[in-house]
Amino acid sequence: MPDTLDQNTEGRYDTPYSVTLREFFDASQKVKYIERILLLPDRLIRVLFDFKIAEFIEEDLGPRFNLSEEQKKELTKIIRDILLSDLSINQLPQKIQEKTKVNQNEAGDITKELLTKVFAPVLSDLKRMQPPPPAPPLNNQNNVLDLRNKNNS
Repeated sequence: MPDTLDQNTEGRYDTPYSVTLREFFDASQKVKYIERILLLPDRLIRVLFDFKIAEFIEEDLGPRFNLSEEQKKELTKIIRDILLSDLSINQLPQKIQEKTKVNQNEAGDITKELLTKVFAPVLSDLKRMQPPPPAPPLNNQNNVLDLRNKNNS
């Protein structure tokens, strides 16, 4: 039997905010985390704390995709990372597949569900918060092939 309620995570519903709290071992880590959250737009903060998201993952996505406790926790962390701009929303399907080990089709289906039920109301805020995509590399002027020279092989 666990010493504290915090140690018993089986059957516990985590919000994107609370999924991280048990990982912090000192108060300064918690303070830094909370300070980051307070810098977010209000709508993103509300999503982080929204218990309906925890219910959606536990009661809808979990059973529908036969997700384990660990997989549901990973999904919640992915949502948290996107809300905190640690992960681009464009990386959602790949990150779901990588972290939960579901197949590509299931990752795509879960992505669609998260986009419509979790992220759609705050998409404009997320786009403002996300870093711009990296610029394409500039052409290397030293790596030019002279097409006029027929001796190139």
